[in-house]
Amino acid sequence: MKKDEFNNCLKIVHNGDIGGLKEIYDEYYEKCKSEAKYILRDDSEAYDAAMKTMMNIIRYAQSNPDPHVEHAGAYMRRASKNAAYEMLRSEKKEADVNIADVACTADKDRFEDKVCLKIAIEKLPALDFRIATGFYFYGLSIEEIANDVGKAKSTVNEHLSKIKKRLARELSEN
Repeated sequence: MKKDEFNNCLKIVHNGDIGGLKEIYDEYYEKCKSEAKYILRDDSEAYDAAMKTMMNIIRYAQSNPDPHVEHAGAYMRRASKNAAYEMLRSEKKEADVNIADVACTADKDRFEDKVCLKIAIEKLPALDFRIATGFYFYGLSIEEIANDVGKAKSTVNEHLSKIKKRLARELSEN
């Protein structure tokens, strides 16, 4: 889609006709979903991020008197990435473990180890973050984690194996 066509669609949406979004949706939805899937690594979350991107386009068009963009493809890619990263941030906030909960022992060295572990886990991608948090902080079984994240037990085991190696590398550097 050319820049002028994209901007005309935005103006149509700004004027109150959401039908102007159809052309943008047809052209960019799958691309937005693909971009989000690369970040989120989950089809259903990628679908949510792509839909959120489309909603953000509507909000942008409706709130600006003269909505336009210079590079439509780059704008849509950036909007999709922003939606995906926002979902990751909100998911991490929901699953965030309070440091006081981590301090399950009075042993100072053990507490510091757990804080370092928590910091390393926060750097993981969303799915790995959920798996590691469930395993290390909530003591969930592989089956419970698999049910929670909607993956097979074997997939969770594979992720957990990679997570352990990555965390070992990360913690040995500190």
